Amino acid sequence: DESKLSTKAQTYLENLRKKYGDYDFFVSDNLDAAQTTGSSKEYSVIFTTEELEKMAEDDEYAEKVMGNVGKAVDMLKDISEKDLGEGVQFSQLSVSIDDEGNMKLFAQLEKLAEDQAARLEEAKQKRAEEKKEAAENNQPPEKEQSDFTQILFKAADIEAASEEELLAKIFGIDWSQIPEEEAYI
Repeated sequence: DESKLSTKAQTYLENLRKKYGDYDFFVSDNLDAAQTTGSSKEYSVIFTTEELEKMAEDDEYAEKVMGNVGKAVDMLKDISEKDLGEGVQFSQLSVSIDDEGNMKLFAQLEKLAEDQAARLEEAKQKRAEEKKEAAENNQPPEKEQSDFTQILFKAADIEAASEEELLAKIFGIDWSQIPEEEAYI
């Protein structure tokens, strides 16, 4: 939905991206669909086009919203440091702001079985060694199908309006009821 923004709002968004380089900013008028952004950064911030337009026009309002975003990201940082249980980790944390300035928190979690975590760590170490060896020989590492490691995991998406609600939902997940998925890394 970024293409729907006015020039002023697009410029404002670019400035946000420069100022807050450790956040991924997305624009979507469908916040429910936007919760799984596929971000490359640890934290994502999702605005509707209307909210960004409003922020671009009103510096005082924008400052207030970004203050709330900062508080939400600090809250997510605190949450991400909590022990979520054996093999459970965050794959992504997001904050969305709707047209009226209301905030939602999203968390994507993954649970690896103990043996899967060990296999994943071994595969990462092997790839790091291969990459180092290839770099020393000035050759790009070759990738074959056998180079990928299959892992089994369970995934859950959580949405909440507050830190307390998010934590309650996270710790309330019944992982035994979630089917396993497979991935190759």
